[in-house]
Amino acid sequence: MDAFPPGVLSLEVRFLCSSCRCKIQIDARWEGRVIACPKCEKPNEVPRWSRRAPASVSLSAAEVDYLSAPRTEESPPRTA
Repeated sequence: MDAFPPGVLSLEVRFLCSSCRCKIQIDARWEGRVIACPKCEKPNEVPRWSRRAPASVSLSAAEVDYLSAPRTEESPPRTA
C-alpha cells in the first residue's frame, strides 16, 4: 500500500456499494482490497485514492525493452 502524502495523518475513501448503493466510508489504506458492504454484504473493491504514477519515473528506450522482455524461470546465481 502506498503511504499517505507528507503531512497527511489519515485519509478516507467514500464510495457507493455496487449492489445496493449504500454509502461506504473506509480508511484509504484499504485501497484495492475487496470488502463486504456493511448493508448487503456483497463484495466491493475499495477504489484507489491516487491514480497518478510517481513523477520521477522516466525510462530510456533500452530500459523499456529490458523490462518488457520475457523472463525465464531461472533462479538467480547463488553466492557463497
